[in-house]
Amino acid sequence: MPGLDADGGAEQSLAALLPRLVDAGHSVHLAVLSDRQALVPLFERSGAVVHDLSSAGGTAGRTRALRDVVRAVRPDVVHATLYDAAVPAQVVSRLTGVPVLVTWAVTLYDPGHFAESGVPPAKLRAAQAVEAGLARAAGTRFHAVTAGVARVNCGTLRVPADRVRVAERGRPEPRCTAADDVPRPEGLPVAGRIVLAVGRQEPQKGYTELLEVFDRLADHLPDVHLAVAGREGNDTARLQAAHRAMRHGDRVHLLGQRSDVPELLANADVVVCSSKREGAAGALIETMAAGVPVVTVELDGLEGVVVDDLNGLVVPRSQLGAGLERVLGDAALSARLGSGGRAFYEEHYSLDAAAARLADTYAWASVPRGNATPRP
Repeated sequence: MPGLDADGGAEQSLAALLPRLVDAGHSVHLAVLSDRQALVPLFERSGAVVHDLSSAGGTAGRTRALRDVVRAVRPDVVHATLYDAAVPAQVVSRLTGVPVLVTWAVTLYDPGHFAESGVPPAKLRAAQAVEAGLARAAGTRFHAVTAGVARVNCGTLRVPADRVRVAERGRPEPRCTAADDVPRPEGLPVAGRIVLAVGRQEPQKGYTELLEVFDRLADHLPDVHLAVAGREGNDTARLQAAHRAMRHGDRVHLLGQRSDVPELLANADVVVCSSKREGAAGALIETMAAGVPVVTVELDGLEGVVVDDLNGLVVPRSQLGAGLERVLGDAALSARLGSGGRAFYEEHYSLDAAAARLADTYAWASVPRGNATPRP
């Protein structure tokens, strides 16, 4: 993995699944490519052997360092998540002959990706060409976190569908839910209803556009506040400028990185997703587990995660404000979506089920292409 950030969805999901994988007899080694290592102690407690490759500079240096680890460990499969890890892992697979599995955590190189502010199209096209070329050269197999992610990325990277497995990510039981009497965490107003967004401040999340939607909503809902929880990122400056320009900026709370997201969720009246692209959206899965209704814009990557009128409302981007207003104005609908989300979480996102799916995916990926049995 490129890093182990405290609020990283992929990192948190894998850390939660690790004890179950280890208990099932799997040996897990984790190569970390940067000095972003906040979760190293958690991974080590969960049973992983962590290899710090942060001193290796650049893609070439990381590739050499990872090659040395793979040759020493001799794993059955190398599993990479995110571009900065996927490129070295696929090169190392070619060098060592060890099968490689790359996780697709989000839709790639679709219109939503290219629409993100600050991402030069030429740079994305170059990355797309690198990923597509490596996938063919390394015989890469892919793990997609949703059916929508699999469908989109097979098209944009020209990957045959038989080289992709869908395995949903799990989430642990929340430490509190909307049904509990949870005091309001620091940073939230003492009164009023809360619309909550959870995720880092990156262009992908669409937060500046969300502020525009909320400003219009707040014109006629004077008791509603918007809270955004997530660490600063590449969109922070633009987000702060949009906040200063709002009419109702006093009712927007940029909370930054938080360790009390379960408590924030338990105090939310609705959780909103305004992203331009997503994958499994761990924050929305945690929202369902907490029994809180979701309103999201239509996104290919969320196909099968948020089902309209079952565990949330799925609306066109132009109707996001209307969707929020509908949930905030209908207590029966809000309760039904919240309970529907909780039931959906229990059926699809338990850690036991997710660990079993990931183990099956590893077994599938460890079989060299053209062979019938896994490597010994």
